[in-house]
Amino acid sequence: MSEPDFVFFAKVADIAPGKLLGREIDGVPVVVANDGGVFLAMKDVCPHQGTPLHDGSIHNGAVVCRKHAWPFDLRTGCYLRIPQIKVKCYEVKVAGDDVMVKVFKETMFA
Repeated sequence: MSEPDFVFFAKVADIAPGKLLGREIDGVPVVVANDGGVFLAMKDVCPHQGTPLHDGSIHNGAVVCRKHAWPFDLRTGCYLRIPQIKVKCYEVKVAGDDVMVKVFKETMFA
C-alpha cells in the first residue's frame, strides 16, 4: 500500500484561531484545529460515545468534546485524564493559503 498524499482540507481563512472545522477525507471524519495559528488534525470522533469533536472547543492545547468535556491533546491525541485512550492524529501542512491534511485510511488490519 502506498503512502497517501496531502489533500486539500480548507483555506487558512476558513479556520480562525481558536476554532475547529470538521470534514470528511475519503470517508474518514477529520477535524482541523487552529490553535493560535498552528493547524493540527485528528479523527473527528470522540472515542467515548462517538460525538464529533468539531462540535467542541479548544482549551489549553486540547480539543474538548462538547458532550462530556473529555479533553484530547491536539498534538498527541491522548485523552488528558487517561493517556492510553487516544484519538488518531494526522499530519497537516499549510501550502500558501491552503490547509492540507494527510490521512491514512483505517483498515481492519491497521
